[in-house]
Amino acid sequence: MKLCLLLLAHFVADFVFQNTGMAHNKTNKPKVLLKHCIIYSIAISAAVIFYGTVIQIILFAMSISLSHFIVDATRIRIQKRRLYTEKREFHRFIIDQSIHIAILIIASFFIPDRNSVGRAISDFYYTYFSVNIFVIAVITTAYVVCLNPTGVLIKKIFLRLGYQKFGNEEENMSGFLIGVLERICVLTLAMLSQFTAISFVIAAKSLARIKMLEDKDFAEKYLVGTLLSVVIALVCGVAVQKLLGFS
Repeated sequence: MKLCLLLLAHFVADFVFQNTGMAHNKTNKPKVLLKHCIIYSIAISAAVIFYGTVIQIILFAMSISLSHFIVDATRIRIQKRRLYTEKREFHRFIIDQSIHIAILIIASFFIPDRNSVGRAISDFYYTYFSVNIFVIAVITTAYVVCLNPTGVLIKKIFLRLGYQKFGNEEENMSGFLIGVLERICVLTLAMLSQFTAISFVIAAKSLARIKMLEDKDFAEKYLVGTLLSVVIALVCGVAVQKLLGFS
């Protein structure tokens, strides 16, 4: 539960509330980086507010937010010193996110027990909605992961494979939105164990672009993007099933 809330806060602050423009501008504008870190600290505070005393909440939120700032600042410094390549951009993204997530995993072991606020909210949901708050947290995290984080990951893979040029991300917003809707459908169907129906989602997407698939380069990019999108959504759906014991 603790790790799930931390991951949810991370993905929301680092992807949902940090658009492409902010991610690029924080490299050269310290104010943008500071704004991002403030948003991140608010998200982390909301995640840990259910655990420990007020002092512990403040210390945990400040520590995690400070570590996030240090990692981002270090990445920006390295990025300025080294010549940009698509390969390095992909590696920086993977290393950056791996460090952030590793810090959250370590921090989750030191977060204290649930406080009165956490118990009250948990009891409220269970009493009035007959739902464990852990169920809500896991499902919400799965959906958030399938939104911007997966979309950004696919963009970085496209950069690495040469399917997309750096700085042209905003030109493909329609494809990005289609991918998001596709992953939401696949994730929902996977959680409901309706795996056969997933083929209809893929077929509908393919029919809409059947003429464009005659272009070999587009077909390769389309196949890679679709497979990545579907596989990640499927993995998230199966993970939710296993964690929550859905049949």
